[in-house]
Amino acid sequence: MSSLIQLDDLRVTWVFVVLGWSHDSEKHSPPNPTANRLTYWEIGAGNGDSLVRTTADRADSEGIQSEKRLVQELLVELDQYRHDGTTIITPRPKDVRRLRQKIIKFSADNTTATLRGFSHLNLSEVLAEYYGQTLSDYGIDPQMLPSPRVAEDGSETIVSTGAVREYWECWARISKLVPASHLAGDQL
Repeated sequence: MSSLIQLDDLRVTWVFVVLGWSHDSEKHSPPNPTANRLTYWEIGAGNGDSLVRTTADRADSEGIQSEKRLVQELLVELDQYRHDGTTIITPRPKDVRRLRQKIIKFSADNTTATLRGFSHLNLSEVLAEYYGQTLSDYGIDPQMLPSPRVAEDGSETIVSTGAVREYWECWARISKLVPASHLAGDQL
């Protein structure tokens, strides 16, 4: 019986996706939104009880090729959760729109690059709609969260700095009071 409980603890219902952009603040955004470069991503796969797994990656100084690799690695990472009834949760409304722009830009020759097979919720919108609150009411400022860093063990592995954990903790507090029909999100 304990193995069934352990499997249930490892199920993934939500995938928290935190994306870092070169011009993240609305005040300093370039006139062309596609000029924003994806500089890092963090993913936290979890459920209502725990954050099961986190992974992260960041761009190096190679410019556009590094950004292309970053988008491709993000899609590979997300693919393991596709078609499992998993909902992607992003902290801000603009994140999915910007990610779609990057997928189009870097995947012209790849017809399988897609976000289909997922649902999507935006944490900021859920907080505003159901609680009249913002992320800052939970001590979260998306512009101030640290980006992933290189592990200190000399392996050059990119590790999470905890941004997805902060979002998951906020979500774990509020999700039980959000109507079940809204938890499914919108199909991507």
